[in-house]
Amino acid sequence: MSEFCVKCTEHEANIEVLNKRYYAEIQCMKQKIKDLQEANAKLQNENDALIMDVAFYGGGLTNLSCNNK
Repeated sequence: MSEFCVKCTEHEANIEVLNKRYYAEIQCMKQKIKDLQEANAKLQNENDALIMDVAFYGGGLTNLSCNNK
């Protein structure tokens, strides 16, 4: 029975190490997602501004968006 307890303790220790490592990785990924979402929003705004410039200087209001809204 004592062997079982030792194995359980080892497994619990391994689980704790994995939990800490994966938690850190998940937090890093969440930050990367947040950064990418901010970069995407900035690019979308720049794209919208360029669409308006092309429409204005092109002489007509043509929808150049891929969304076809």
